[in-house]
Amino acid sequence: MLLHALFTIAAMTAPPVDVSHCAFTDRAVLEIPQPGWAALDVAFTNGAAQPITAITFAVSNDAGRLATVVDRGSFAPGARIAHKIQTDEELARVPGDMACAPAAITYADGSTWVDPAVHVDPAASLAQTPGSNVRMSTCYASFGLKGAPNEVRETFRNTDSRVATRIEIGYVVNGGIVSRFTNEGKYSPGIDIVSSWTAGNAAVPSEILPRRCVVLSVAYANGPAWKDLAPPPTAHGAPPFDDDPATTAPVTMTHCRASHVEGRYSAEVGFAYINDAKLVATRVDFGLVENGGIVGIFSNAGSFAPGIEIRHTSYLDDSLSYTSPSCVPLRVRYADGSVWNRPLTP
Repeated sequence: MLLHALFTIAAMTAPPVDVSHCAFTDRAVLEIPQPGWAALDVAFTNGAAQPITAITFAVSNDAGRLATVVDRGSFAPGARIAHKIQTDEELARVPGDMACAPAAITYADGSTWVDPAVHVDPAASLAQTPGSNVRMSTCYASFGLKGAPNEVRETFRNTDSRVATRIEIGYVVNGGIVSRFTNEGKYSPGIDIVSSWTAGNAAVPSEILPRRCVVLSVAYANGPAWKDLAPPPTAHGAPPFDDDPATTAPVTMTHCRASHVEGRYSAEVGFAYINDAKLVATRVDFGLVENGGIVGIFSNAGSFAPGIEIRHTSYLDDSLSYTSPSCVPLRVRYADGSVWNRPLTP
């Protein structure tokens, strides 16, 4: 009864751990303990009255949950701990600021603390496909190494009682399926399967665009197969962009030009805009739209006063040619901490 009371009270209070840092040292993979792994730098302080022996962190960016990592040791009260936690190497190539939220804590006396708002089980944070009997617990896209195509990372589990032999997954960005992959093998019930597939530039890694994995079909070693009869629409070449006329961005674009840079696997984007808000903007994220699809995302950070035209040039890892590109504001951050986000499709 005592342990249950400790658990209940702790779960309703603020996290007893203060996380002061959560990031990869560089967006490139700088430290790889072994091939296929990278190190996530996490710093935290134990605010409890007793030592901590294990902390489970939910790792995410603005687009949602990415991974779950666990740090084990003996972390004394009041001590600031700075550790490198081993993670999947692909995670280091996901854009955006990382956040490490304490999901569960184990203390030296065996008692635990759990934050009900931060799921220990990553699957509880992801959208699932009803009726598929496949449980997704990881779903994100990362940039390829050294100009290689983008990749999609997935973890799934067969929750049916039968052995699955074929599971088709679609990667959805901003409401459209931009890539799909068929896993073939023998997938027993209750076992997590981790896989990655080459998805190409259509699977734009982003901290802004909504992403999810959907199960499109499942075949079994015996019995009838399953198929989603109403999947999301298929996007052709890039995540779809629907310019809703009801959306008024607090930024006015005055110039947008994109062109391929000869001799390089990149595109140059020249753009200009005016901050229409009454606040100083500190960062503006844009989508480069071509033929109704978001073919790239770029940002401009600084101090941008209201009413002043800002001109800038950015580069994308892209070899596409452009005929009628447009630059669309997706997110604006302001000096007072407020943020404007363009409504997007989950």
